[in-house]
Amino acid sequence: MTQREKRLATLGAGTLAVTLVYYVLLPMFLAPLRDRDATIASTRVIVEGLDDKEIGLLSAQRRLNESRDNSLPPNPVDAQREYQEWLTDLALLSNWREPKITLGSRTPRGAMTAIPITIEAHATLDDVNRFLRRLEATPLMQRVVHLQLDSPSFDGNPQLAVELTMEGIAVAGAAPRTRLFPTAELAEDVDADDTTLTVRNAGGFPKQSPFIIRLEHELVEVQSIADDTWDVVRGADGTSAAKHAESDTVELTPMRVGPVADQPHPLPIVHRLFVRAPDAGPLQITADLKSAVRGTEWTAELKVQNWDPQSGTPEYRLGSGTPAGMTLDARSGTLKWTPPADYAIGKLSVPVAVLGDGVDEPVIEQNLQIDVRRPNTAPQLETPETLDVWLGRPWEYTVTAIDSDLPNDKLTYSVAGEVPEGLQINGETGVVSWSPSAEANLGESQVEITVADSGDPSETDTRTLTMRLTDDNALYTYFVGTVIDKGKPEAWLYDRSTNQRTVVREGEEFRIADVTGKVVRIRENGLDVESGDQTYRLELGQNLRSWTPTSTEDVRVNGDPDGSSDRS
Repeated sequence: MTQREKRLATLGAGTLAVTLVYYVLLPMFLAPLRDRDATIASTRVIVEGLDDKEIGLLSAQRRLNESRDNSLPPNPVDAQREYQEWLTDLALLSNWREPKITLGSRTPRGAMTAIPITIEAHATLDDVNRFLRRLEATPLMQRVVHLQLDSPSFDGNPQLAVELTMEGIAVAGAAPRTRLFPTAELAEDVDADDTTLTVRNAGGFPKQSPFIIRLEHELVEVQSIADDTWDVVRGADGTSAAKHAESDTVELTPMRVGPVADQPHPLPIVHRLFVRAPDAGPLQITADLKSAVRGTEWTAELKVQNWDPQSGTPEYRLGSGTPAGMTLDARSGTLKWTPPADYAIGKLSVPVAVLGDGVDEPVIEQNLQIDVRRPNTAPQLETPETLDVWLGRPWEYTVTAIDSDLPNDKLTYSVAGEVPEGLQINGETGVVSWSPSAEANLGESQVEITVADSGDPSETDTRTLTMRLTDDNALYTYFVGTVIDKGKPEAWLYDRSTNQRTVVREGEEFRIADVTGKVVRIRENGLDVESGDQTYRLELGQNLRSWTPTSTEDVRVNGDPDGSSDRS
């Protein structure tokens, strides 16, 4: 028997042995392991579901505890009594005149009871705003159900007829108490200019300052505490300092501490409904001044904030130095302009004056700043129809987009839709990365890729990216042997997952999964492959993922320098 025949016989016997092991013995050993993996995966799903339920339960418990902390007294009768008394005191504190209280029907709602209270009074718009702001600043479970304001005049700052319905909530399980907020007593008389208070029975008050207390119709800010002596700032939040007698009630008012300017803005429901309040703010021209784009019509609606109605209807005029073609409607305040295609890019200052009826001198003059920009071209995404992803392998793909406005614009990338678990995108670079787990379902997945530019307004483009998840064939493809055909060596690569054989010769290129290479040298027990700028060595019995880097010089020293020699 010749040397060639011996090699062929050996290869045939090896192939038969591999087939026997793969199709007969291997399933016998792998079946229990697969059953165990399935049990582990099922148990993991159950554990994760229980974890989610526990987190939801803890979140609900936290919200319930917060509701109890901000609840009215849990007894509905105590809650109604204390809530109507507190609302009355707050109305008087906010300068409401002759408040009249009407109690609504207490309404149970599961573990909660709604306590409706209606107040009818007279107050200025400032006083209504002040009352609502103090409501917002107090941590109580309450809401405005109804608010109606009737004004006897549209001029000046008249007394409005106010009808307000509030709804407080008493939560079962809240801390029992007969008072809405803690109270104490003055231990001695207090004059209007005193800056210290001596109190007694203040056990329920905060131990740390600052905080707010109420003495009748005066708010007081406590700045420091030394036993029963408190250093205070009198007449806080716009109230007036007054005399108070020994044993007068001191009530904690848990509002935000700070000057009026630091408090939240009034609720928009009553912001400038009928009249201009005296302290509404400075007179100024306002507008939503969006960027003006070259060659595109641009408009803006001008308004005068805090205009005095006694000055009549405002009349708008453009000042000198405005660009050619810009117009301003004197009555409506509509400003129009189409910037020429070659107009300078950057900030444009437009002088505007506003006059009153029968007045030649401007009531207000102001320069409006307009940003002139280039036209914004929408970016265009460039994505292939389908991308291959291999199970268990880290995968990256860089989304590309073209935009004629670059580099003046900046592009931002995002994904939406049913995003596979673990898939992410770098918003700045557009690199999509994904490491699909071994439990991921094979097949196609689709995500929506969106690119947005930084233009004003921003332009976007959205495309569907289709990813085809398949088995990692390179992991299951092994170098199983070498044969000589017509004096030339051939390497056999065998894919166990598909039972497919790939035959390669020296100088030939191949691609399996994401592995590409060019065969440099075929040896009896090894294979040298160039991939990219690196040479790798694959030993007999190894899969393609197991090849190891080697130097090109090593390949040439141990092999054929130019790869042209015949081997037998």
